Amino acid sequence: MKLFFKTTVRDSLGEIPTKMALVIQFYNTDTKAWETIATENTGYIEGTYSFEYYIPSRIYGDELTLRKIREVLQTGGMPMFRLIDANAKEQIHILAEQGTYTMSQENDDIGYDFGTLYLLERDKIDGLDNPKFPSVRVATDTAPQDINPEIEELKKEIETLRQQAENSNEAQDTSGDQAAEIESLNARVNSLENDIENLNNEIQTLEEQVETNISEKTILETTIAQQAQTINNQISEINNYQNTESQQQNSIETLESEKQALQNLIDQLSQEASEDVYVPKSVSANKLYTDIIDEIQIAKENTASSGFKLSNISLNLKTVAEKDAQGLRFQVIDINNASTINGAAISDIKIDITENETAKVSELIVPKLIGLTETAARTYLEKFNLRLDPVYQLMNTTNSPIIEGQAFKQLPEPGTVTTPDTTITVIFAKNNQYLN
Repeated sequence: MKLFFKTTVRDSLGEIPTKMALVIQFYNTDTKAWETIATENTGYIEGTYSFEYYIPSRIYGDELTLRKIREVLQTGGMPMFRLIDANAKEQIHILAEQGTYTMSQENDDIGYDFGTLYLLERDKIDGLDNPKFPSVRVATDTAPQDINPEIEELKKEIETLRQQAENSNEAQDTSGDQAAEIESLNARVNSLENDIENLNNEIQTLEEQVETNISEKTILETTIAQQAQTINNQISEINNYQNTESQQQNSIETLESEKQALQNLIDQLSQEASEDVYVPKSVSANKLYTDIIDEIQIAKENTASSGFKLSNISLNLKTVAEKDAQGLRFQVIDINNASTINGAAISDIKIDITENETAKVSELIVPKLIGLTETAARTYLEKFNLRLDPVYQLMNTTNSPIIEGQAFKQLPEPGTVTTPDTTITVIFAKNNQYLN
């Protein structure tokens, strides 16, 4: 993306200024300051000023001004620029604070035209070289001859009256009536000159009011555009949250469907088990135990993402034990059909199943807990099979780098070798603003 700046500068007589050094500045609403983007060494040739400002898609380093301009454009707003005279050192001489935007139909480029600017005469610049005014307006976008046609007509009338007065003075036979006429003409001339001066003052006041209103309008438009971007970001976050919620709802519906399928299978197996003739199947002791472990493993994997886990499991089985050439075998009996089996042949088998535990760690390295809250520290220590002894110390944390509720000291210190079940004493800050 590129910004193309341009303007034309003329003096109060409509002529091309001989020497001009112009600077373009951008108003940053974050820093509340004007920041220079084009220096006085670029762009001005014989009354015409142009400058090309490139905005890349990726910005590296600390180009904060460039980043801010791109941010305003991406949010649909228009940055505020002004044109100043670089030759003015003690006071800011502003030529223009508002331009016209033109969007390219072929790409993302934007034209920014300050228009034709006419330099004001020094004696007509209010506040020039006055230290009470940090900046003054030294140009207008209205041609001198168009400022007020009434002024030009008054000037012409003054010139005519002066000519008449001169002609009357040159007459050899000037009478008393002619002298009175000359005096009347001179009074008219003075009156018209006063009118011109009053009109110029009114025009200067109106121009300053217009410039102030334009500047405030541009700042408000930029602020509104930034607020709109903030709202768009919040809407995007809400949409992302809603998408996540929808995905979680789909997962719940999938689990409900699987639950229903399992219930249907249970119902089917229950129906099969309720048949009149019940013949329990014989299975080897090894196969029985292996099948139980396999089913538990499958159940553990299916519930891995549910937030729950299987703990120690104890099974009580009604079986008929027998032994053949392959070894010990069991016929597992459904309790609902136990009445069809000879009670003397039924045996109770209890199977306790626990997960294999890895070898216990004999030594541990004390982790760093500085900066954590009590809850975070306790949770972290539990992962290492360590215990927490919280101690709260009163202090004034108002102007301190230590934050209330966070750990700032621990014993043993981080990196110390210790053993499981060791208690770690951690000191947390508790604010008391009356302590020095």
